[in-house]
Amino acid sequence: MDPYLELVAEAGGGYFTREQALSIGHHDRSIREALHTHEWERVRVGAYAPGEAFRALAPQEQHLVAARACTHKLGNRVALSHTTAVLAHGIATVDVDLRTVHALRLDGGSSRRESGVCHHEAKSPLLPHVARDAHGQLVVAPAAALRQAATLVDQKRAAVMVDSALHLGLVTVDELTAIERIFERWPQAARFRLVLAFADARAESPGETLVRWICKVFGLPRPELQRVVRDALGVAGRTDFSWLDGRHLGEFDGKVKYLRLVREGETASDAVVREKAREDRLRATRAGMSRFVWSDVLDRNEGRTAERLRREIEQSRQLFVPARASLV
Repeated sequence: MDPYLELVAEAGGGYFTREQALSIGHHDRSIREALHTHEWERVRVGAYAPGEAFRALAPQEQHLVAARACTHKLGNRVALSHTTAVLAHGIATVDVDLRTVHALRLDGGSSRRESGVCHHEAKSPLLPHVARDAHGQLVVAPAAALRQAATLVDQKRAAVMVDSALHLGLVTVDELTAIERIFERWPQAARFRLVLAFADARAESPGETLVRWICKVFGLPRPELQRVVRDALGVAGRTDFSWLDGRHLGEFDGKVKYLRLVREGETASDAVVREKAREDRLRATRAGMSRFVWSDVLDRNEGRTAERLRREIEQSRQLFVPARASLV
């Protein structure tokens, strides 16, 4: 891989253009060869990325590289918007459409779709809510981007995004409420208000939001999040979920969570063993425990997960409610 083009891609948001490649001596044949050997990956027509680096990116990051390449020629005439802007801000998403780049026209251009890009006409109240990201790309600010994105996804997936933005400190409920008042005539206004009522900044991952969503939809008690549990020795641990009336605790186990738990000098296995010891100590406070993984919160499995959780909470209530130890 040409080191110059690697530097250009790194500085420019992950891609380089055909013109930049031609300027250092590449030609049609060498470009075809680089693509054939996967030394380069085509991001879109006339834009490429270093192959190994691009393939190592998560799908969401690949989407952002494509977004920057798509808007390259339009410059300050567009801003990344909707779910594309949400991703640009580092806000977590679940099952959003990564095939389409969303761009807000700041030059008076009309709404249209072309070549994988959905152009959105700018409404005047949106214009103050645009800023630049680290690559100099114009992006709709987080609160407005969340409101835009809510018109593209269902309520559950909107909740994941809002919880993530709140947890990251990118927005406040007051800011989101103010945005909703500005755009109260937009589609899904009532649905977005319900998302705001459900939102909780303490949710540390999409999985935690989705477990809470299952509780809401299937009539289970709403869990308390990130509760510190104590025993005779002090703090036994902090749990993702707790249902105090049923003396029941819950944890969402995701790969990212275990990677986050790994301390300096540890392996992932060390973190798992330490996490198991923490769980044993939590169980010793005479409380039940439910564990959830990604397959539990998939749309098709929500009903089964809800019934399992209902049974486990009831079992804990029968076994442990008479216990006097505090979960606080």
